[in-house]
Amino acid sequence: MVQIPLTKKAITINSIEISEEEKAQAVVTRKAFETMLDAMNKAFEHLNILSGALSEISDPKSLEQLRKLFKQYKRNTQKIFNEFIDTVQTALEEIRKTVSDSEMERIQDTMVGEIREIRDGVEKLLVYLKEPQEADFIKNFTETVDRISTRREGLGELVQESLFSHVDFDILGKLRLG
Repeated sequence: MVQIPLTKKAITINSIEISEEEKAQAVVTRKAFETMLDAMNKAFEHLNILSGALSEISDPKSLEQLRKLFKQYKRNTQKIFNEFIDTVQTALEEIRKTVSDSEMERIQDTMVGEIREIRDGVEKLLVYLKEPQEADFIKNFTETVDRISTRREGLGELVQESLFSHVDFDILGKLRLG
């Protein structure tokens, strides 16, 4: 480790050599995760539209009239989340090609767990959309959206704060200030 003094502060830099190829792969990985975050945000915007509309329904009997709309919404939800999962798979393939260290493995393992939880929640939502006349449909749907939205926030923070920081500072060697 090398200490570099900077106005009464010292910055510790790991003395691990990272090749130009590894740095280039880290950039590709970062871009893949940026694409994944965009797809995730699009998918959750889609969920929030219906969740918000459902929270305004006061008479559950009116759900039967919306059955055809739910069928279309279910198809769109599957399509959008499949696109999100495709970006997840691409991002995970890229992260496996990036410098492998304990921090990257920890990030990857945590990420996979969050993604599984999101996927399982979306599968529940699709089941709920099959039978919208169920007594607790609105409650179950909105609670599940809330639960997986929490996972989405966790995944977003993990990517932004852990993965991007690790790539930018530890692999690409960008200087951390403050």
